[in-house]
Amino acid sequence: MNDRTVVPLSRPIQAFGEPVAALGRREARFQDLRGVRISITADAVDFDLGSLIPLIAKLSDLPEAAIGTIGLSDLQAVVAAVLPLLSGSAASPNGSPPSS
Repeated sequence: MNDRTVVPLSRPIQAFGEPVAALGRREARFQDLRGVRISITADAVDFDLGSLIPLIAKLSDLPEAAIGTIGLSDLQAVVAAVLPLLSGSAASPNGSPPSS
Protein backbone atom coordinates (compact mmCIF):
# COMPACT_ATOMS: atom_id res chain seq x y z
CA MET A 1 0.00 0.00 0.00
CA ASN A 2 1.44 3.34 -1.02
CA ASP A 3 2.34 5.63 1.88
CA ARG A 4 0.01 3.71 4.19
CA THR A 5 0.64 2.53 7.70
CA VAL A 6 -0.48 -1.08 8.10
CA VAL A 7 -1.78 -2.34 11.44
CA PRO A 8 -2.08 -6.15 11.61
CA LEU A 9 -5.09 -7.53 13.49
CA SER A 10 -4.78 -10.61 15.69
CA ARG A 11 -8.38 -11.51 14.79
CA PRO A 12 -9.60 -10.56 11.31
CA ILE A 13 -12.76 -8.51 10.91
CA GLN A 14 -15.30 -8.80 8.09
CA ALA A 15 -15.74 -6.00 5.55
CA PHE A 16 -17.46 -6.16 2.18
CA GLY A 17 -18.02 -9.90 2.79
CA GLU A 18 -14.30 -10.58 3.07
CA PRO A 19 -11.97 -11.12 6.04
CA VAL A 20 -9.62 -8.21 6.76
CA ALA A 21 -6.47 -9.19 8.66
CA ALA A 22 -4.78 -5.76 8.64
CA LEU A 23 -5.90 -2.15 8.47
CA GLY A 24 -4.16 0.13 6.02
CA ARG A 25 -4.22 3.75 7.13
CA ARG A 26 -3.80 6.61 4.69
CA GLU A 27 -2.66 10.08 5.67
CA ALA A 28 -5.44 12.07 7.32
CA ARG A 29 -6.86 15.24 5.82
CA PHE A 30 -8.36 18.08 7.82
CA GLN A 31 -11.87 17.18 6.64
CA ASP A 32 -11.44 13.68 8.09
CA LEU A 33 -11.49 15.16 11.59
CA ARG A 34 -15.08 16.39 11.28
CA GLY A 35 -17.04 14.92 14.19
CA VAL A 36 -14.00 13.75 16.15
CA ARG A 37 -14.26 15.03 19.72
CA ILE A 38 -10.70 15.72 20.81
CA SER A 39 -8.88 18.14 23.06
CA ILE A 40 -5.15 18.62 22.60
CA THR A 41 -3.02 20.48 25.13
CA ALA A 42 0.73 20.63 25.69
CA ASP A 43 0.39 17.87 28.29
CA ALA A 44 -2.40 15.59 27.10
CA VAL A 45 -4.71 14.37 24.38
CA ASP A 46 -8.26 13.73 25.54
CA PHE A 47 -10.84 12.18 23.21
CA ASP A 48 -14.01 10.17 23.02
CA LEU A 49 -12.96 6.73 21.79
CA GLY A 50 -16.29 6.19 20.02
CA SER A 51 -15.76 9.29 17.91
CA LEU A 52 -12.65 7.65 16.44
CA ILE A 53 -14.68 4.91 14.73
CA PRO A 54 -15.72 7.16 11.80
CA LEU A 55 -12.16 8.51 11.51
CA ILE A 56 -10.58 5.04 11.46
CA ALA A 57 -13.19 3.95 8.90
CA LYS A 58 -12.32 6.88 6.64
CA LEU A 59 -8.57 6.37 6.93
CA SER A 60 -8.77 2.64 6.30
CA ASP A 61 -11.47 2.80 3.58
CA LEU A 62 -13.61 0.32 5.51
CA PRO A 63 -17.21 0.62 6.76
CA GLU A 64 -17.81 1.95 10.28
CA ALA A 65 -19.71 -1.25 11.09
CA ALA A 66 -16.58 -3.30 10.36
CA ILE A 67 -14.35 -0.98 12.42
CA GLY A 68 -16.76 -1.36 15.33
CA THR A 69 -16.04 -5.10 15.41
CA ILE A 70 -12.29 -4.72 15.99
CA GLY A 71 -11.40 -6.74 19.07
CA LEU A 72 -10.27 -4.95 22.19
CA SER A 73 -6.98 -6.85 21.95
CA ASP A 74 -6.28 -5.00 18.67
CA LEU A 75 -7.75 -1.66 19.69
CA GLN A 76 -4.58 -0.29 21.33
CA ALA A 77 -2.50 -0.83 18.17
CA VAL A 78 -5.18 0.71 15.94
CA VAL A 79 -5.61 3.78 18.16
CA ALA A 80 -1.82 4.12 18.49
CA ALA A 81 -1.60 4.32 14.68
CA VAL A 82 -4.21 7.10 14.55
CA LEU A 83 -3.26 9.29 17.53
CA PRO A 84 0.03 10.61 16.15
CA LEU A 85 -2.00 12.08 13.28
CA LEU A 86 -4.04 14.05 15.78
CA SER A 87 -1.44 15.14 18.29
CA GLY A 88 1.96 14.77 16.65
CA SER A 89 2.92 12.31 19.41
CA ALA A 90 1.77 9.05 20.91
CA ALA A 91 -0.85 9.14 23.63
CA SER A 92 -3.62 7.02 25.08
CA PRO A 93 -7.30 7.76 25.66
CA ASN A 94 -7.89 10.46 28.29
CA GLY A 95 -4.39 11.84 27.84
CA SER A 96 -2.54 9.20 29.78
CA PRO A 97 0.85 8.15 28.45
CA PRO A 98 0.98 4.98 26.37
CA SER A 99 1.59 1.82 28.36
CA SER A 100 4.73 -0.15 27.63
